[in-house]
Amino acid sequence: MAQTAPAVLLVGRSERASVLAEGLTDHHDLSVRVVTDEAPARSALTTFRGVLVVDSVPGGDDHAFVERARASNPALPILYRYEAERDAADALAAGATQCLPASEPTRDSIEHLARAVGHQRSMRDTLELEAAIESLPDIFFLFDMDGTFRRWNANVTAVTGYTDEEVRHMGPTDFFGEDVALVRRTIQQIVDDEQAKVEADLVTKHGRTIPIEFTGALLTDDDGNPWGVCGIGRDVSVRRRREDARKEQARRLRRLNHINRVIRDVNAGLVQATTRLEIAQTVCERLIEDDRYQFAWIGEYHVAADRVEPTAWAGEGQSYLEARPTAGKFDGGVTAKTAILERESQVAMDITADSVASLWREAALDQGFRSALATPLVYNDQIYGVLALYADEPNAFDRVEKSVFAELGQTVAAAMNAAEARTALMTDTVTELEFVLTDQEDFLVRAAQHIEAQFSLDGFVRRDDGTLVEFITVHGIDAETLADLASRSPDEFAVSVVSESESSHVVQLEYDGESVVDLVGDYGGTVKQVISADGEVRVIVELPTGTDVAAVVAAIESNFAELSLVAQRKTQRERRSSVDFLAGVETKLTDRQHDVLQMAYLAGFFDWPRAKSGSEMASLLGISHPTFSQHLRIAERKVFEVLFDEL
Repeated sequence: MAQTAPAVLLVGRSERASVLAEGLTDHHDLSVRVVTDEAPARSALTTFRGVLVVDSVPGGDDHAFVERARASNPALPILYRYEAERDAADALAAGATQCLPASEPTRDSIEHLARAVGHQRSMRDTLELEAAIESLPDIFFLFDMDGTFRRWNANVTAVTGYTDEEVRHMGPTDFFGEDVALVRRTIQQIVDDEQAKVEADLVTKHGRTIPIEFTGALLTDDDGNPWGVCGIGRDVSVRRRREDARKEQARRLRRLNHINRVIRDVNAGLVQATTRLEIAQTVCERLIEDDRYQFAWIGEYHVAADRVEPTAWAGEGQSYLEARPTAGKFDGGVTAKTAILERESQVAMDITADSVASLWREAALDQGFRSALATPLVYNDQIYGVLALYADEPNAFDRVEKSVFAELGQTVAAAMNAAEARTALMTDTVTELEFVLTDQEDFLVRAAQHIEAQFSLDGFVRRDDGTLVEFITVHGIDAETLADLASRSPDEFAVSVVSESESSHVVQLEYDGESVVDLVGDYGGTVKQVISADGEVRVIVELPTGTDVAAVVAAIESNFAELSLVAQRKTQRERRSSVDFLAGVETKLTDRQHDVLQMAYLAGFFDWPRAKSGSEMASLLGISHPTFSQHLRIAERKVFEVLFDEL
């Protein structure tokens, strides 16, 4: 059976010490260990947690023993029974906590000693409790049933920023802002259930909010009557940040899974769409099937109008497309056009406050939009438009969604590219750009301003030396005026009349420098027409499907300041097959012309070197040489008319 640790270690002479120990044990229920020798007493002091009573040290120096006892156990309560007053002073100086007169061990003196021992034990318990409270890493508090603080540790003032005097006049709920009602309910729960736990935001004296987990317990007296509440409060900022991080990670994962599901639905719809317009409409409709998005539209940038024009839309907010303002090139803010020109997704996280939404904020808010995203549709460096998406709550498009929708934009653009490739196999869809030539010194401009003058581009060729030669037919001007205009052309142009008739003249223009024809050709396009209309010269440029129209326009306007874009349109050019070409030739040629042309081809007249001369061909056909030459020249011209004028 384990022995109970003694409450008193009594050091003294054997006779008197035994009497004192017996009295303390029998009448005051204190366990006492008597030591009559200094050596075993000193060995027991280092771990002793009771009260040391020094009656006398047999064969030793009482004061030296007290001093050594204090050194070995600094927290030890030491009662010293002195023979003379000066002994008491020396004992206190050596480290005794209390001194009593060393009277004979009567009932009264023993009772006096027992009370002193009890007081020292209580003081030690109090000091140990105080030390434990102050050593706590958390807040400690104790308040009575009236809500008056009776005890708190230094952490209360350190954390809250209030002084001890300020805390003394505060109540338990004075440290909380929005959570004050929660704290009141928790205090009542402690009273009802004797304990409770709550997490609340403590507000410091300087307004800082700290999440604290409070654990409280009810204090009662010996009769079970409650008299107070004590508890601890632990700063859970790190734990809350971790929890918030986990929640945010889970939220992001749910959102990512949700977005991926939406993207899968959109991709499934793209498989069935066959045209560019069907693709755009399918994307908008599939996106709006998700109730997180309120409105979606896809548009294309028209350079001439400097505006993104919608081609497809879905959801609630169609009137926004009509209400949104027209943004010029130098307007502030961000628009769908910004996403196209910069080829980067644009986001307005809060339309009510974000400066990026300044241009279209009012129109968007009228439709209930609170956040928006615009992502360009780009594939193989070709721009196919922009996808704009709107939500009725702020912060609907975070970094994850911006990235995912950027990838969706590439997927949609790829689908549009494939659709246009399929369409191109059946029809020749092209983009036409119409420019006005504004250079007043230009020959064509001066000719167009002449009364009734009209002209059209017949074609152009590139000589071996790099010179570009254009052939233009001019109507409504006499030869003399035409020659005068040609003579006054700028030095970089050489203008000459190559043929004349009563109603028109063919003019040859030679360029030594850079030409629009070359620049457009670099993009796979061609100058289709140069015509006059209402006194202006208009240049029609034709671009194949998929060409970056904005890049072409920018290149033309930066290199040729005299050209200004006035129109942009899509058109379908009918493709002519070899059958169509042959039918056209057959219609143009007479039977005799067809026979002469075919015979010349078969006999090797067109080979190099020629297998048959003109005279030999005339003999084969049984006609004169001049007649053969006439038939051949007329037949060739008719073939070239079908090839160059009607294709």
